[in-house]
Amino acid sequence: MSKAWIETVGDDALAFVHGISGSDLDTLATYAREKGDAHKSGGDMKHAMTVDQAVMIDWCNKRGVEFKELMRDQDLLTRFLNDPDNGVFRVWKGRV
Repeated sequence: MSKAWIETVGDDALAFVHGISGSDLDTLATYAREKGDAHKSGGDMKHAMTVDQAVMIDWCNKRGVEFKELMRDQDLLTRFLNDPDNGVFRVWKGRV
């Protein structure tokens, strides 16, 4: 079971912290696979990925990138979406 809490970060900032278990990630990956199996192509917008923030933060940490940088930089976000390591969370499998 995952847990969430709020922590103080600095003098005037709060952070929502979410701890997720491996079984939660497995469930999320299964959900993404099943959605991908049923995904219909067409239209301009595609549901590319369903992923937990913990996975995103881990990806950032391994590359020396801050999470806020990932959220603001379209090129970094595209790299994250297309990274084969994150493929289990992809719904639409096309290249972003």
